[in-house]
Amino acid sequence: MPEFRLSAGQRRALDALCRRIVPAAHETDAADDGRAGLAAAAEARLAANDQVTARVMATLMTAFDSRVVAVLDGRAPRRFSARNGAEQDAILTAWERSGRALRRTVFQAFRRLVLSTYYALPEALAGVGHRGPLPRRAAEQAWEGPLAGDDADDGPV
Repeated sequence: MPEFRLSAGQRRALDALCRRIVPAAHETDAADDGRAGLAAAAEARLAANDQVTARVMATLMTAFDSRVVAVLDGRAPRRFSARNGAEQDAILTAWERSGRALRRTVFQAFRRLVLSTYYALPEALAGVGHRGPLPRRAAEQAWEGPLAGDDADDGPV
């Protein structure tokens, strides 16, 4: 089976979704327009995932970003990726709160892909106050580290 890759249109849709779902990830990347960051990491996660799941997600991105879906949603025939931020936020909110389960499911699939990818990035962990695993750093709080007393592992629990 050939290596999984998103099309240019799917990349635009994924980039727009990343920018709206995690705006903080794009505050400092004006030089590379964000494509080397979160969207690229999400695409890499899709490629490393089950190929069927990756292709389903790619198809959903194509449909979500299409003019036809915009018209069926009662909007002007413009792609999601071509709209401004406020319009994109309104569309995502409508899909998140939709009375149709399929729309909510598609929104959650996009949201979970983007958020799980973002919080797996090392720069995001520092932003939420995660200091890293204790074995790889010095204790910073009084309650961190080994318990005072006997170091033996064979004692009662």
